[in-house]
Amino acid sequence: MNNAGVFVTGMVGDTSLDTAKLDRQLAVNVGGVAAAVREAVKVIGPGGRIITIGSGAADGVPFPGVADYAATKAAVAAYSRGWARDLGSKGITVNTVQPGPIETDMNPDNGDLLEP
Repeated sequence: MNNAGVFVTGMVGDTSLDTAKLDRQLAVNVGGVAAAVREAVKVIGPGGRIITIGSGAADGVPFPGVADYAATKAAVAAYSRGWARDLGSKGITVNTVQPGPIETDMNPDNGDLLEP
């Protein structure tokens, strides 16, 4: 199972946006998942399963300021569809689970988002 994610908010056009945080979000949310799958493929055999945890935000941006996060999760979903095509002939199944909000340290119930 693949479960990587950081959550950085920011409105398009916000000149105070920390681009290093955006770069990190892309690296973790997309690059980290891709790297893990590439390593798994080296050892997984027929009948194997790759499950990637995405986000419902990949299909619909829930509120302003999360377009970048949603885009990273949409990239994971697209990657997973492509990997399924690449690996299906080897008997390896690839799926993405896209849950809605879940209470975590990064997304507490009280609404105080934990920024990286």
